[in-house]
Amino acid sequence: MRRRLRLWLSGGLCRPFIVPAVQGVANDAEIQAVASAMAPQLTGLVGPCTVFVERRAPKASVIATAAQEGYIQKIHDLMASSARKPKLLSIRPWWAEVLRHSLLREPTLAALGVQDCDSMTVLVGRKPGGFDGATTYAPVVDQCTAQSVLMRALLSSDVASNSELVGRLVMDRPHEDVGLEGLALGRLAEFSR
Repeated sequence: MRRRLRLWLSGGLCRPFIVPAVQGVANDAEIQAVASAMAPQLTGLVGPCTVFVERRAPKASVIATAAQEGYIQKIHDLMASSARKPKLLSIRPWWAEVLRHSLLREPTLAALGVQDCDSMTVLVGRKPGGFDGATTYAPVVDQCTAQSVLMRALLSSDVASNSELVGRLVMDRPHEDVGLEGLALGRLAEFSR
């Protein structure tokens, strides 16, 4: 039987950025072109990027995600060269999964920090149309540095103090049968509240 895989990338490999509403951009293909042009400068990633853009309302900013094309191609090459030929269902950043899960819990969430194995991703300024800031800081490998990065990011935004939710990937957590239901890698995750 062919295995089916969902790959979750760290924020260091797959970074968010905000694409502002651009006058004259009329459809998804045009916003994709704008996002692709902006990605290297706004994410700090070097070289050509694969960019994914969430669906957007007309005249609204949108969260986009960028990963270096070389990493994505290596993943596809590894899948193709595998003796078992697994079916790759998706390649997504884990911070996006935490965002999805968090917005189900708190639809009016104003700030989210997501610490994974190599980075801290911060989304701030939730408005009815979405977030107005999205940045990944890397490398960030310990909780103390992640907390410091998050506090600096929140200070520079217009978000109320103590309104943030923080999700962390805890790789050294003892095996437990209980995890966060409905969250990918939920057994390895913890939240600040």
